Amino acid sequence: MPRLIDHDERRAQIVHAAWAVAANGGVGAVTLRAVAGDAGIVVGSLRHIFSSRDELLQGMAEQLAIRAETSSHERDAVFRRFDIAPKELAWTLPHSRER
Repeated sequence: MPRLIDHDERRAQIVHAAWAVAANGGVGAVTLRAVAGDAGIVVGSLRHIFSSRDELLQGMAEQLAIRAETSSHERDAVFRRFDIAPKELAWTLPHSRER
């Protein structure tokens, strides 16, 4: 009986591996072969999710956008929890002096 694969989980695994490769060698090091090796899968399995390097880079960008949006929602929740407006908070932070 063939194994059932959660494609969303596999996609996340691959994108995570792509970020690890990029962190170690820069975006230029992000190749399908390098990412597949880091993810512990064969290139054919990676190509089932991302058919090209460009699609993989797009997947990385999408994950980055999702994380940024999530972070902004979390930040907004903190401000609401403490009933602090970001503009008011900015006045309490130290500012660098102009030289």
